[in-house]
Amino acid sequence: ASRYLLAGGVGNVEPVSGGVAASDTGTAAVWWSLDGRTWTKGTVNRADGIGSSLGSIYVGSGGFVAVGWSSNKTATAWSSVDGRTWQPIANRQLYADVATPAPGASSIPSFTIVDDGSHLFALDDQAALNVWTSSDGLTWQQMPFSGAIGSIPSPGQWIEGLFTVPDGLIVAGQGGSASPPELWHATVGS
Repeated sequence: ASRYLLAGGVGNVEPVSGGVAASDTGTAAVWWSLDGRTWTKGTVNRADGIGSSLGSIYVGSGGFVAVGWSSNKTATAWSSVDGRTWQPIANRQLYADVATPAPGASSIPSFTIVDDGSHLFALDDQAALNVWTSSDGLTWQQMPFSGAIGSIPSPGQWIEGLFTVPDGLIVAGQGGSASPPELWHATVGS
């Protein structure tokens, strides 16, 4: 309500040689505006440097998270308290192609994030269906589920989407290829 943010990258892919781009030379960037007409470039502190870009921005009452990409996979998310200065944050999950966070480093439970403008929700579907909530993108708490929790999908099964509702979050998915679609509800603050 108080500002606009635009995320992406600056730079480009090196010229094409023989139909193949040599490498990605872009770097993550963000711009902010109070009115949507005059824009100021923000500061993106990069642990990864060349070959990165900020992507979708998610809003919590205490800060922002931008999920992006990096060609060398050392950082794929950033956080900001004001939308003007961004710090790299790591994923808690130890994916094969993502660097392990340093001890004490800020981290997010997953790169699958939605928001309702006050809360950030991260779906961790690597170990089991876990949903985490945060207001700032730096401190996360696991949310309890209600309903038929015995049917929650195991890792690698079908999670179709996350949807915010006034009191929390709805997760849609299937427990297996032959099972009917199901919904799970998590309540904020429970």
